[in-house]
Amino acid sequence: MANWERKIDKSNAGVWRFRPLFSLPDFDGPPLSLGDGPPKYVELPVEDTAFRSILCQREDLNTHGSHKDRSLSVQVNAYRQEGVKALCISSSGNAAIAAAAACREAGIPLFAFMSPNTSPGKIAAVCERNAHVILSERAIGLTREMSSDLGIPNLRPSVDDRALEGYKALSFYLAETGRWKDIDSIFCYTTSGSTLCGIWRGFQWLVESGWGGQSPQLHAAQAGAITGVAERFGERPAQSGRSVIGDLGTKRTRRLGELVRSIRASNGHAWAVSDEEILRAKDWLSDHGLSVCLESACAMAACFRAGEAGRVHRPLVLLTGLSTRDEGAQWPEDRVHRMESKEDFLSQFGELLS
Repeated sequence: MANWERKIDKSNAGVWRFRPLFSLPDFDGPPLSLGDGPPKYVELPVEDTAFRSILCQREDLNTHGSHKDRSLSVQVNAYRQEGVKALCISSSGNAAIAAAAACREAGIPLFAFMSPNTSPGKIAAVCERNAHVILSERAIGLTREMSSDLGIPNLRPSVDDRALEGYKALSFYLAETGRWKDIDSIFCYTTSGSTLCGIWRGFQWLVESGWGGQSPQLHAAQAGAITGVAERFGERPAQSGRSVIGDLGTKRTRRLGELVRSIRASNGHAWAVSDEEILRAKDWLSDHGLSVCLESACAMAACFRAGEAGRVHRPLVLLTGLSTRDEGAQWPEDRVHRMESKEDFLSQFGELLS
């Protein structure tokens, strides 16, 4: 057994199983947990491609519907140790849901800045976990202002490097279980690139620790107006205008340089996927009994493209994120606010932050 394996806390099935492997300060007491456990896998047969099957990692089966459970438990736990009074995040849904759950467990108020175009079901899910939702046309920019001017830490994965520590667990699980030997590539829907950067960092840590394996190829799937990474790999936007997925993700990411370097170092690629390909992949997954969000279908569509091009033979696709929009979702009115300025925010929440 390698030294890094001896460090694993085998009494814990979730992300904190790898606590000694994270680059985090030591802390006392039990860590905050969102109930995540080891990844669940399903292998789907495929015909007429360069591979006979696709291994799907069911991160959508985590307690709050996505792999963000793994990163947000790490992030919020760290801020709880520091004694912060409040946290904020801008999110299109999944990260905000996990953040709200983690902050509720930690007893820390969360301000979730979300676009009015966000799925009503996801807004309701954030409210159900006691967060304050601020609907704004400039959700990302307003969150940045609140964080900078008021000193409220921003949990957005593209901003907070602690998120990458949680994503490293995805690499560690593959290494510990030996699943890395069954795959040659990993496909993930990508906006900021934080997930893939975390996965790459995890594999690099393993290599430097004497693991003896190697990272699978990393493949980023993008669509619509969010194709900046794919364009770096010679891909042209599959279509002009808004994708069926929407355009709520990060169009310009501070992780672009690291993400591109990581993908290239792994011999991977980034793909610009069309709506037609996404919907076809969603139907294919549905035919196999999997109801997934469009982001996951985009990752699957990129996998199909890579197979047709003969680039991969044993792929793994990350399926993650809630799939429902739920137009009829209801939420408590005192938890949802519409505002566009710091002054509006302070007039509403100044007393809570004092």
